[in-house]
Amino acid sequence: MVLIQVCKLHVPWIYTFNHVCECGKKTLLARPPKYVPDDVYREYRRKEKEEDRINSGILQPM
Repeated sequence: MVLIQVCKLHVPWIYTFNHVCECGKKTLLARPPKYVPDDVYREYRRKEKEEDRINSGILQPM
């Protein structure tokens, strides 16, 4: 199995299959953040996602 690595030194981030970026910095595994059931910011993220979807036309305002 091939794992995708990411170099966060660059903006935008560089995704690669190598363990070392072309700049020479060690890359990290590209994984989503760990799920935490007592996440204190979940309400803010949901509101932000809903606003983005309304602005892009995917959702209708309520």
